[in-house]
Amino acid sequence: MNNYLIKYARLVDFLGQVLGKNSEVVLHDVKDLTHSIVAIANGEVSGRKVGGPATDLVIDIIKNKKYRGKNYLCNYTGYTDSGVPLKSSTFFLQDDRG
Repeated sequence: MNNYLIKYARLVDFLGQVLGKNSEVVLHDVKDLTHSIVAIANGEVSGRKVGGPATDLVIDIIKNKKYRGKNYLCNYTGYTDSGVPLKSSTFFLQDDRG
């Protein structure tokens, strides 16, 4: 795991406990989109686990640079692999290089 992200892995577990079992919290390292999930809480919501790939949504955010000039995206609809809709939000953690 990227050293920059290590300190956030504990936050994933904390938020998972605070938000409850119906809320999935995921930390991605976008340097390897095929294995981007480096920490996850309540992964049973979507069936994802550590070592899993980025979703199409994450790839779209990166490809279209939707993170530029923003700290987060809130309350949009995401989907599980099986098509179940999820209320989703994303917080961008960026190092000095953006």
